[in-house]
Formats: sequence, structure tokens, C-alpha cells
Amino acid sequence: MNKDFIIYHYFLTVSNKLEFYENNRYKKVKVFINGCLRKILNIHWPDTTSNSLLWERTNQIPDEEIRKRRWKWIGHTLRKSSNYITRQALTWNPEGKRRRGRSKNTLLLEIETDMKRMNNNWKELEWIALDRVGWRVLVSGPCSSTRSRRRK
Repeated sequence: MNKDFIIYHYFLTVSNKLEFYENNRYKKVKVFINGCLRKILNIHWPDTTSNSLLWERTNQIPDEEIRKRRWKWIGHTLRKSSNYITRQALTWNPEGKRRRGRSKNTLLLEIETDMKRMNNNWKELEWIALDRVGWRVLVSGPCSSTRSRRRK
């Protein structure tokens, strides 16, 4: 049952574009997710449960954490040499038409929309990724609501 929660949340996170974070639709999607989780856990109206407790009970991580982990992985991948498969997969663009039912948003499109928000391109990201401290500062930008737990 826990796998269902993870798959369901991953589907909703990937299928929604980053523009949702900038307007009112993001809130509506979040309300929908929380409502579905309450239905799955059989929580009804008189029982009040906070959203954070709901996410804790379902072992879900917030979408800011998903975005932060994604960018940490991208930095790790950009530090590898160009002949690694994971490095090549970052810029790989599948040819042909998208079939019905397949997600419109791919990892490459997610990365490119984030890059546009940060006013960066691939070359700049490769250069910044070589400096780990600079990369951590850059990653904390798109995920500004999360704080670093590292001691300085």
C-alpha cells in the first residue's frame, strides 16, 4: 500500500509543470492530493488531521524535497565525464511522436524550465557543478523553502 502512495505522488509531481508553483493551480493540485490521501487513509470530516501529519503517516516527502534531490543528482551527473550513460541521458531527446497517455513533461523539459527560471544554460550549469559549494548555493535557489541542515 505504501508503493501506491509513492507512485501516485510521483505521477502527480512529474505530470505537473513548474508553472503550477507560480500560480493558484498549484494549490488546487495540492488540495486534490491531500484529499486523495485522506480518502485512502479513511479519514473523514470530524477527524481533523494536519497536512504535515498526513504526509508523515503516508511516508511521503514534500515536492520541494523531490526538486532538491533531483538537482543534487543533476550536479552529481554533470561532474562525471561526458562518456557516462547517465551524463548522456540528461541531454537525450527521444525522436518521434509522443504516444497517447505518455507524460508530456520529461526530465529534460523539467530541467530546462528550471534553468529558464534561474537564467542559466547547460554550459553554465556544467561550470558551476564543478564547484560543489557553488552548486549547493545554486540548488538552494529553486528549493528556497527548504533549509540546509548542515553545520558550518
